[in-house]
Amino acid sequence: MSLARFGNFAFNRRLVIAALATVGVVSACATRGQNPSESSAITGVQAGFDVNDISWLLPKNENGFPYPDVKAESLIPIDFVRSVYQPFLDENLKDITESSPSPMTDEQKRQRAAEHKALFEASRWRVVGVRYDACAPTPNHAALQRLVDARVVPGCLQQLRLVLQPFNPSANVSLGEPADLDVAAHAVYTLGVGPVDTSSVVVDKLLRLKETARQNAIVLAGTPLDTHPALAKEMTGPREAAKYTEDFVRLIQELPISRLTQVAVFSVMAGGRGTQQAGDGLWKFKGGQVGRKSADGSCILHVNRPAETGDLCLVEAPVPILEPKASVVTVGCNRAFCFLKPEVAHQDNIAPVLATLGTPAMVDTLHKIDNPELHHFFSQDCASCHMTTSVIVRRRWGAGASRVAPPTRISGYLAGPQWKAKSPWDFRNFGYFSGHPTASERTALEAGFAANDLNKQLGLANPGPDCSGNDAAGAPLEPKVWQCFRDGKNDCLSECRPR
Repeated sequence: MSLARFGNFAFNRRLVIAALATVGVVSACATRGQNPSESSAITGVQAGFDVNDISWLLPKNENGFPYPDVKAESLIPIDFVRSVYQPFLDENLKDITESSPSPMTDEQKRQRAAEHKALFEASRWRVVGVRYDACAPTPNHAALQRLVDARVVPGCLQQLRLVLQPFNPSANVSLGEPADLDVAAHAVYTLGVGPVDTSSVVVDKLLRLKETARQNAIVLAGTPLDTHPALAKEMTGPREAAKYTEDFVRLIQELPISRLTQVAVFSVMAGGRGTQQAGDGLWKFKGGQVGRKSADGSCILHVNRPAETGDLCLVEAPVPILEPKASVVTVGCNRAFCFLKPEVAHQDNIAPVLATLGTPAMVDTLHKIDNPELHHFFSQDCASCHMTTSVIVRRRWGAGASRVAPPTRISGYLAGPQWKAKSPWDFRNFGYFSGHPTASERTALEAGFAANDLNKQLGLANPGPDCSGNDAAGAPLEPKVWQCFRDGKNDCLSECRPR
């Protein structure tokens, strides 16, 4: 970035903040769960941030790759991600070579091993999704209070999360072969601790993105979570006009590797068949905190921010599970479906849901798992959080009594086309599956609460339509809006009151 460009950037930020401050007080305080200030006089659909101002699901180009085409190796050492994923590779390769329906010769095994390794080489990984959270949970977050000790103080971290996946450039996309592989990695960057304010570099960049969208007549407020509207529009336009894309790429390319604090990987072990259907293998998860190797080879963690120097290393973090007859968090296992063990099951786990044909209590369990105010990484197993939307689709279930609505005037809904295209075997929360960008209701709600948190911390009004209250017939409006999206429809916010 040139100094001249940075100067214009800072100037634009001051203009935007100054304009907002003329109609509302800019403050820097918040805890998740509070309502936006009723005293704020900010108006206009672009006043505050909505889900697509802080979440980007990248659209698919004609080659089956995400747009923009951001190579992960330019951001993070992919060899490190591969080292996290290596046990899965080894296990899958063993299954391929030793459990194949037809015996392989030694030469065939060597060839298959080379092909398998090439699928995950560094040059094939791309960024497929990004999300900013001004108040991401810590292990001391309020959601753990009901599990441990009421004296626990809620924590708040400023984080940017990248979702990465490998793509196969040889895929025959024209014949329907997906270019994306059924593997994903999350790279979490911790940018600060405590409330964010207007001096934040990331807020600078988010405000510039909002202004660029406004200048290009792209409305992001009041749009549910889907492939990103601004990126989708610029993908089909002239390259020199892709200003939003340019600013978006800068947002992630300028992330310092010293801020990388967590990495997790997810995959289905397909037994060599390469398909993404039921029965092909187990979905597996692995991850932990990122540290730096010390001189003696041990992995040293630095709270919320790794050291500036040293090779990356991982301190594996098993998923904490609540024991059914205790009020303490204990360490469970960190592989998919291990939560089915009775000794680590708890009331909001998806295991009993999978074992029943469906009852109101089971529907409620799914919606509790999706509630960011009840569960997150530190209080729930990975598989439960990844499966809820697919189970709702497969069972054709609707809303339960425990379903949480997005914050008022925040469009934290999963878009109708996403619901309609969701496969029962698609456990992606945010990324690509079988050739299509995909998201989940859990991700839409998390993005909604994250946008609400950011607006509270900056003193901005939530910018979307108001879906609270009743419809023209006197029935509650918000559940009707959710059901509309759930049914795969598009224009579901039309009855909500505009900002």
